[in-house]
Amino acid sequence: MKFGFLLLSLLFIFTGISNAQQVKISDVTETNEAAEIILAGPDSEKIWSVFQYGDKLSINNGEIEVNGALSFDLSPDRRHFAVLFEDEDMHHVHIFNHEGFLVGKYSNIPDVDAADPSLKLYLIKDGAIVLRDNIVAFAIYNQSQIFVDRISNSSGSPLGETISRLATSVDGQFTYVYNPQIKTANGFASRLSRLSDDGVFTTLFHDDEREIAGLSVMESGDQVVAVFRGTSDVVMRIIDAKDGVISETVSPMDQAGFYIQPEHGTITWFSGNAAQVYSLHSGERLANAFLRNQNIIFATFDPVDNIVVTLTGSRSYQNRTLTVNAVRVVDLTARSILHSADVNRVLEYSDEIIPSVVKIGANSYRLTGVTNAFDISVAR
Repeated sequence: MKFGFLLLSLLFIFTGISNAQQVKISDVTETNEAAEIILAGPDSEKIWSVFQYGDKLSINNGEIEVNGALSFDLSPDRRHFAVLFEDEDMHHVHIFNHEGFLVGKYSNIPDVDAADPSLKLYLIKDGAIVLRDNIVAFAIYNQSQIFVDRISNSSGSPLGETISRLATSVDGQFTYVYNPQIKTANGFASRLSRLSDDGVFTTLFHDDEREIAGLSVMESGDQVVAVFRGTSDVVMRIIDAKDGVISETVSPMDQAGFYIQPEHGTITWFSGNAAQVYSLHSGERLANAFLRNQNIIFATFDPVDNIVVTLTGSRSYQNRTLTVNAVRVVDLTARSILHSADVNRVLEYSDEIIPSVVKIGANSYRLTGVTNAFDISVAR
């Protein structure tokens, strides 16, 4: 991807010169509530609206309703919704399309412990599923609803480790499993592996000094971008499914949060009142946005509209909440900062579903993966 048109490398603009009506915030749905999670759908016209009340799920205004729900997931292309549920002591998986029709199902899945806090359903490709349980164990089923294998991703550390995670490419051809945090005598380690269709792990990289703070699969599918956090540094690596680590850079900011956008080939770092955008391919810094007296808790970059969208306020990574005071949009072309009115919303997210921003039109964006979600419209 080329960014030759983006000539701005440094932007120091102060917030007092902007119009508060240039960024408008609106609810994604008419019934947007604190219990509603908004997830990106297959296109800008479709979203997944998920209400969860205990073990009852209501999706897309009641088009899909499931009792006894234990876990759910979207397909890599976000076209299908799968839910693992319990019915009369039996466990099943149903897969729905966006119109609410049942398009696939698995019946009487054995050995499911509903009380296991690590239990998680993953919808892979063409209806194949993976069930995680016991922290590091994965049961694999192919699209023909046939059990393939049950495998363990355990690191073998006697001190323990956190729950293993799974990430899949958009086309479903590449599946990765990683141990975010492995406890060691000297701190934390981590590991990334590739999972084949027949249930074989191939280790791609192991870090003896850092945990994995976040990971995204590149658009090509055969590479991942992972951010490793240690006691004294934060390192971003691009790791190839065949060749291992092909690039490595240190975070340009201390105590930085980050947002990886594989679709644009960028990573946006943010800390305090600054945000910096870098190309994943060249390592070039594409933008450096600075706000006065505003704490940035999330930032995203759009190369077409040539803007950096930031949420300001406070964030708790431990409680997984964002308290959004306002939205600030850095217009890199006009060299100005545009403001919203005060938002004052508390957004919640989960370990498995993190906040993200999707573009729904020119200068229009949707915050997803959170409760109390909203759309952002920029008037320029």
